[in-house]
Amino acid sequence: MHKADCVNAINSEPERKVTVSWDTENKDNYNATIQIIAYDHVGLLGELATYLSDMNVPINAVTAKVAPKNKTTNLSLVVQTQGVEQLDKIIRQLQKRSDVIEVFRGA
Repeated sequence: MHKADCVNAINSEPERKVTVSWDTENKDNYNATIQIIAYDHVGLLGELATYLSDMNVPINAVTAKVAPKNKTTNLSLVVQTQGVEQLDKIIRQLQKRSDVIEVFRGA
């Protein structure tokens, strides 16, 4: 998988390209993975869970790995979202937190 602006994708063979898009008509929920790198502290996971719950975003799975050397935690959250617009909003809201270093969509 490549992003649209990836040099390898741009220069690849045209017959190997596949056009994709989000289904904007379907109102079903989708699972999406969000990667969060945050400053580690007691209660971080609970605070993030409450934060997402306040946005009516269910969490389906969590994986967390603490890096004691730099006092950060790398979290992978699988959340239910109604589409790319809601997912982008979730990411923007998480980026506003002072304890969050980076947030991005996971694979």
